[in-house]
Amino acid sequence: MNWSQLQTLLWLRWRLSWNQLRKGRSLNLILAVIATVGGYALVITCAGGGFLLGWKLLGRAQANATLLTLDIFTGLFLFSWIIGLLNELQRSEIIDIQRLMHLPISLPQLFGINYLASHFTFSIIAAVPALTALSIGMAVSVGAQMLLLIPLALAFLLWVTSWTYCLRGWLVSLMVNQRRRRAITAGLTIAIILLAQGPNLYFNLTRPGGHRASRGAPFGSLETYGTSSESRLAHQLAPPLWLANGALALRQGNPWPAVGGTAGLSLLAFLGLAVAYRSTMRFYTGSSKVKPLVTTPPPPDKTPSTGPQPRKQLLVEWQLPLVRSDTAGLALASFRAMARAPEMKMMIVGPLTMMVLFYAIFFTRNRANMPIGLGEFAPTSLVLMLFFTMIQVLLNQFGLDRNGFRSLVLLPIPRKQMLLAKNLAFAPFVVPPALIALAVVPFVLKVSIGALAAGVLQTFTMYLLLSTMGNIYSIGVPFRIGAGSLKPTKNPPKVVLLMFVSHLLFPILSLPVIIPPAVEFLAHRAGWAEHVPLNLLLSGFSLVCTGLVYFGSLEGLGAWLQRREKDMLATLTQEIE
Repeated sequence: MNWSQLQTLLWLRWRLSWNQLRKGRSLNLILAVIATVGGYALVITCAGGGFLLGWKLLGRAQANATLLTLDIFTGLFLFSWIIGLLNELQRSEIIDIQRLMHLPISLPQLFGINYLASHFTFSIIAAVPALTALSIGMAVSVGAQMLLLIPLALAFLLWVTSWTYCLRGWLVSLMVNQRRRRAITAGLTIAIILLAQGPNLYFNLTRPGGHRASRGAPFGSLETYGTSSESRLAHQLAPPLWLANGALALRQGNPWPAVGGTAGLSLLAFLGLAVAYRSTMRFYTGSSKVKPLVTTPPPPDKTPSTGPQPRKQLLVEWQLPLVRSDTAGLALASFRAMARAPEMKMMIVGPLTMMVLFYAIFFTRNRANMPIGLGEFAPTSLVLMLFFTMIQVLLNQFGLDRNGFRSLVLLPIPRKQMLLAKNLAFAPFVVPPALIALAVVPFVLKVSIGALAAGVLQTFTMYLLLSTMGNIYSIGVPFRIGAGSLKPTKNPPKVVLLMFVSHLLFPILSLPVIIPPAVEFLAHRAGWAEHVPLNLLLSGFSLVCTGLVYFGSLEGLGAWLQRREKDMLATLTQEIE
């Protein structure tokens, strides 16, 4: 390994990152400096905290406390590492190997330099001093045998980084296709969301209704943690748990599980590096086996053709009731484009996951303890929660178009009809999930039919409110959304501030939806109009007023859109990486 070349490449990467920050806005540079200083401070804190944890707490606590602590560390580290892996999926190599192949560097050395440079990440920089300090602290308190935890921890980190590096090398061959790359990124993000919420769903759905955990001593179950046969077998066979198993054995005076775990993790790490090196070199040298694109003509149809067959009607040719044909065509085309975008799939998974958590936490566990009359607020709460999670997309209705906004500008369609078409295109992504959530409410909570019907009206009221507000934001402060994500490619301070203000003002915007159930609740508690569905009546009145405001604003907002088209075109079509 040529350390001078490694130092040069690391300096080059740092210089490129610094130049990119310097060319950006001053606010981004200030935030980057603050994040860097905060990162170093956190590293020092992790090292000091790890030493104190090993010296003062784990060294004097029970042996099973060491097992529990390192199990928690392993889970948190793996979760944060997977999150960091998602951020690097846009490219497999931190330093592009193709740009360095013309240099006098051997391929194994080039691979090693790129591997080391690729893993100077925050997770590694924080985990290495934390585990090292923890081992030293336990060595001071327990004995010198705890120093064997340092090579075991380094072998664990080497195993994780080697196989994730191999995974990135494999994914880059799949992500050559841009659409497939975005689909993989969205799929992994969805899987991580479901994986992160899996334990919460399991414990809340399997626990009996109304059951609450006892408030006994916090270490009441520590004596039995890890003592079952299943737990012991898992810690002996699963490589991610070898770190905790070796630490427990060292705490009990047995060094051999730590030595065996170090050797086993090292062998697995070198195996991962070997697989990663082979796949990476095959990809960059062009020796990978790629199936040739051989187009074989379809077999001739033996049945005689009797004439032209009727053509299947395209989606964009459908007719929407009470909607002009040009508006319906643009709405259906926008819906088709968004249905294919992984960003919209990611947007739908979040609300659905929150809906399941809402049912699991507030209904399954505390159903027996819910106050009388509070169930009438459940439909309204679900509607508000689902729309709040989608507010970022609804307030930037042209952000997903990116370069396709040029085609919208050239369309010979009134601009108020264009706004109506964009609002209609978003409807299938926000209205059906809310209606599905309302349909499930009667199965888990006792609510009146009037509250459910009011929830349906409130769904359309919120949709019209956010569509009106979204039209204003989309014209006034549009921003380009990066492909494969829901974040803007650049964060101008004005956009960040206005989006923050929009989230703060969401309760005020939701007043037409919140007031009807609140009025009915207060009236019934006071004994007034107990048999009058005030929630349903007021929700219908709010829907009518909101509809009048929405359709009345289309003319003025359409004229504003026509005046702002050039500025919006420059913003939405400018690629900033």
